[in-house]
Amino acid sequence: MQILLITIIIFMNHNQYVKCGSVVDLISKMSGIKDFFLDTYTAIRTRIDNVFHSGTGSRDSTSNNTKKQSSTNIRLLSVLKRSNPLSVQSQPAVKSGEENAHRPAHILTTPQLAATHGRIIETHVTYTLDGYILTLHRLRSNKVLDTTDPQSKKRIILLHHGLLGSSADWILLGPKKALPYILSDEGHDVWMANARGNYYSRAHVSLNLNSDEYWNFSWQEIGERDLPAILDYIRKTNNSTEPIDYIGHSMGATALLVLLSVEHNYNRYIRIAFLLAPLAFMAHTRGPMEMMATMEATWLINLLGTREFAPNRSTHVPANYADLISKLCNDLDIFCHNPLFFLAGSPLQEGTRTVESTDQLQEYIPAGGSSKTIIHYLMLIASKKFHHYKRPDWQFKLKYISTPMLILSSNDDLISNATDNQMLYLSILNPLGHIIIKDQNFSHTEFAWGFNADLLIYYKIRDLIELGPDVITM
Repeated sequence: MQILLITIIIFMNHNQYVKCGSVVDLISKMSGIKDFFLDTYTAIRTRIDNVFHSGTGSRDSTSNNTKKQSSTNIRLLSVLKRSNPLSVQSQPAVKSGEENAHRPAHILTTPQLAATHGRIIETHVTYTLDGYILTLHRLRSNKVLDTTDPQSKKRIILLHHGLLGSSADWILLGPKKALPYILSDEGHDVWMANARGNYYSRAHVSLNLNSDEYWNFSWQEIGERDLPAILDYIRKTNNSTEPIDYIGHSMGATALLVLLSVEHNYNRYIRIAFLLAPLAFMAHTRGPMEMMATMEATWLINLLGTREFAPNRSTHVPANYADLISKLCNDLDIFCHNPLFFLAGSPLQEGTRTVESTDQLQEYIPAGGSSKTIIHYLMLIASKKFHHYKRPDWQFKLKYISTPMLILSSNDDLISNATDNQMLYLSILNPLGHIIIKDQNFSHTEFAWGFNADLLIYYKIRDLIELGPDVITM
C-alpha cells in the first residue's frame, strides 16, 4: 500500500510550496573555472562531437578505506567463510546463501541471465568498513588483443546501476545490445557493482536485515563506503594500479560524485567517468518526486518508513483510488504501480514498451533500496543543493573532483534535468562535455535498458573509451 499512501498524501499537498534554500549563483560558479573552459572547450568539443553526432545530442549553454582494521571481527570471519571475498563463482548455477535469500525465486540471477545470453559472469564478494557485504559481477572478455597496437589496450571498467537497481539492469537488453557485452567484445574487463540493500548485497556482519540499523543509509553511504571497498577490491584482484573507467547511471553517478568530493585520493583511481542521467542538483525535477519534496520530513519518514523502500515491489490499488493515481501517473497501471517508474517516469520508447520487454522489467525492477535514499533525494529537490543528509548547509565539494567526466542527459528525463546537469558540468574541475539527447523519447530509466540505448549512447561510450587518453590530455 506504500505507493497508494504516497499518492494520497501528494494529492492532498500538491499546492504547498517547496521550502527552498538560496539559489546557487551561476555566475560565481562560472568565474572560478571560466578560463579553463574557454581554453579547452573548442578542442574537446571537436573530439566529442566526432563521436556524438549532432543528431543525437548537443552541449547546452588513498583513503581511510585502505587502512587495515585494527582488530578482527569474529562475526565477520564467520560470515566470510560462507561467502569468501576472495572466492570466485563463474558457473551459472544458482548461488545459495545471502545473495538470493531475498530475491523472488522465479527471477534468474545476473549470472544465470547472462548464461541465457551465452556469457559467463563471475561472482565476487567484498565488504565495507561498516560491515556491509557486497556482491560484484564480473564479465571477462575472451577477445585476444593485438599487443602491437597501442590503441588496443584492455581497460578495467566498472558499471554502477541506478536508483533501486542492480547489476542485472545492465544486461536486460540481451546479448547484442547490452552495454557490458559491447564493452567486453572490445576486450575490456567489465565489472558491475551492487549497492548495499539490493538483492545481491543484503548481508551484514552483525546487523539484522529486518532492523532500522541495517537500512539506515542513503546514497551518501554508498558513495563514502561501498565505492571505496569496490574499487579497492577490483584493483587488488587485478593486481593493477591502472586507473579504472567508470560508468554510473542515476544513483551510480551520485555515488561517484560523493566519493571523489570526500576522498580526493580516489580521483587518481578513475581515468574517465561517464555520468548517465546523474542525480546531484535536482532543482528542476518533475513528477511525483517534485511533489513529495514539498512535504515535511517527518511526514515523509512516517509515510516511507525507516527501512526498505516499497519492499513488496508492487501495489494493488483499490478501484476508488484509481483516479488519484491517474492524476500523478498518466500511463498504464503496470508502470504507475511499479515504485521505480512511479518516481522516475515510465519508459517512453516504443521498443521498450513491448509486452516482452515490459514483463522482464517488472520482474527485475525494483531490486531494492532504502527509504532514506529516496528521502535524501527529496531533500536535494527542496534545497536545490547537492548536500549531506539533513544538512543543506554542508554541500559536497565538487570543486575537488579532478576526474575527467562526461555527462549525458535527456530532455525527456523527469528527475535528471539537463539544466541541473549543466550546473553540475560547471561545478566540477575537469568536465569533458555535456551531451543532451533531444527528442528521442528517452526517459530516466532508459539510459540502462532503453531499446535504442545502444545506438544513442553505448557505442559512443565504447568509442570514447578508446579515444579517452587523447581527450584527457588535451
